[in-house]
Order: sequence, then structure tokens, then C-alpha cells
Amino acid sequence: MFPVKKYYLKLSKNQEGTLHLLEKNTKKSHSFRLSTTNKSFLGIIDGYAFKLVCPHSHFATLCSMRGQIRKDEIHVVFKLRRVPKIIMVILLLIFSLTFISHLFRKTTDVFSSQTLGGLMLVLMLAFVIPKMLFIMSSRKCLKILTKTLELKEEKEMLF
Repeated sequence: MFPVKKYYLKLSKNQEGTLHLLEKNTKKSHSFRLSTTNKSFLGIIDGYAFKLVCPHSHFATLCSMRGQIRKDEIHVVFKLRRVPKIIMVILLLIFSLTFISHLFRKTTDVFSSQTLGGLMLVLMLAFVIPKMLFIMSSRKCLKILTKTLELKEEKEMLF
């Protein structure tokens, strides 16, 4: 129901060098509240695992990335953050309640053009627009990650 993207990226340096670059370019924060920083990332690094957001992305509040630095590659998963998920569920509930209440009010003309248009608008607000913004945000964060850590080729994994 919620968008997720998974990537495998090749390291150009060794595991420790990549970890050092990541630590150098990350402002440590457990709350993930966006603040102005000159660092590329904001988040937590625990050993070779990390959970980060990109504060310089226009839609940084939409997605977060979790990853693991392995011997010769990095596994990165982009997920939708909690607040956009809650907003999407609320919009879906509004859609469902509107549809159900309309069914009980009008028995003859259920799918009028105005009703159908309004329901499609709510569905777009709930799913299509956040998915497009998520894709744009994850691509921007991926570009920042590959440039900052000097990573090589990227491969998107479908699951």
C-alpha cells in the first residue's frame, strides 16, 4: 500500500572508508526533525547500519532511508515516513466515509459525475500525489548518497 524502493550500490572505497565518509557528512539526530545544516544527511549511524533523511531534499519529510554497509556494496531501502502514512490513511478514511454516506443518502443516482469526480480527487490526494513525491524525493536522496559516498553503479531491486 505504501511505496518502498530498494537499491544495491557498489562501493568505490573499502567498508571503513565509506563509513568514515558517511559519519563525516551526517549530523547526528535521533528525532529526525529537519533543521538547517551544512551536512548532507541527518540521522543515526550504528556500526555499519544507518537510518537517515536528506535535509536538503524538497520533500525530505516524505521518505527516510535505512541501509547497511557491506563488504563491497551498500543496501539502501527508502520508505515513506510515519506522518505521510498517517495522512494517507486519514484521506482513505475520508474517501470511504464519504462513499458510504453517499450510498445511504441517495439510492437512485449513486455515481453522479460530481460524486465520482470528488471521490477520484480524494483518491489522487491519498495515493497518486504522495507516490510521485516519494519517487522524486528518493531519487534526490539517492543522488546525494552516491555523490557524497562516491559510490559506483546502482541497481534497483524489485520485490
